[in-house]
Amino acid sequence: MDNLFLNGRKIKGFSLVEIMIVMAVVGILSGLVITVINPAQLRARSRDAIRVADLKKIQTALELRFADFRNYPATPAGWMTVPAALAAPLSSYYSGTLPVDPNGFSATFSCTNNFGYYYRSGGSNYVLVAKMETTSVDYVPCNKVSNCTTYGCSSCTTNCHAVQNPF
Repeated sequence: MDNLFLNGRKIKGFSLVEIMIVMAVVGILSGLVITVINPAQLRARSRDAIRVADLKKIQTALELRFADFRNYPATPAGWMTVPAALAAPLSSYYSGTLPVDPNGFSATFSCTNNFGYYYRSGGSNYVLVAKMETTSVDYVPCNKVSNCTTYGCSSCTTNCHAVQNPF
């Protein structure tokens, strides 16, 4: 009983061991929560959402251009990156610069390996394609877009999002 009092006063506060035990429990619980939340997967899904929104912005700019000229910018060389294919034709219709994939881009199109926004058009129709990091129901796979059959990206079945001109 004497150790609870110091000069007639009660000792207040926590001991070092009690604080260390609480810190260990908090650390274990926060580690479990972080593994359940999976922040890397959340970041990948947010980049995919950015890609979907960017393709919608590019599609809107293409439709504004179509309303004025009644055609889409053609790509005679096949698949091109969006900045290479559309920077000049959309410069007066698009405020600022064209969006760029959050992971950058490669100069050549591949539906399995390369990130980036790719464009292909014959003048009367087009398709925009982006490789995604996750598999989700929030985007349309390339093999479900009819213009992908025309331009040879219908074999891209997973982690691929495509938009085309409205019919």
